[in-house]
Amino acid sequence: PRKLVAIKEVDGGSVNNLTLTNKANQPLFLLAGEVIIGGKQDRIIGSNTIIPAKTTQTVPVFCVEHGRWTGTTNEFTTAKALAHGRLRGHASFDTQQDVWNEVAEKNQERKTTSSSDTYRKVAQEQASGALGGKWEKQVDAALARLPDADRKNLIGFAVALDGKVATIDRFSSPALFAKLQGKLVRSYITEAVDVKSTGKKPPTAADVKSF
Repeated sequence: PRKLVAIKEVDGGSVNNLTLTNKANQPLFLLAGEVIIGGKQDRIIGSNTIIPAKTTQTVPVFCVEHGRWTGTTNEFTTAKALAHGRLRGHASFDTQQDVWNEVAEKNQERKTTSSSDTYRKVAQEQASGALGGKWEKQVDAALARLPDADRKNLIGFAVALDGKVATIDRFSSPALFAKLQGKLVRSYITEAVDVKSTGKKPPTAADVKSF
């Protein structure tokens, strides 16, 4: 690995801030909800952020491990996963306590509760494909049936759970979206596996625009 990105605890430690160094010769895009593990407690990136090339700066984060504030290293590694929609929503619009509450609820649903109540186990299940791998193949197959011209112009997803619009992710270009598409789908599945279907009809285009 080239190790072009380094994420560390800020001096003295801060629950909602970390230091990121981009050593690459090009900008780095951080997607809100990216799960990073290590340091004094596991975190998720707090907001969509662009880090310029050859730059070190503080980035906003949210803790997703309520019961730990110790560690053998100040550095973080990627969990190769994206937080599910409700958790990303709380991080974008609500408080740290709301984030902790959502992590605890998801762990209870997934039976992944631990002594520190970390989101790490859910993230690992997502990254490994153990969580909803069959669903991901179904989504890929559906996207493959789209006309080539439409597929090339895709810039995001509108996601509904049990007939209700839950998440909309829209990006500035098809190229950026293409790099994030797989991770986004897995995050949607991470939420959907614990939502019981009552057979409601899918939302209309008007519903999505209204949302």
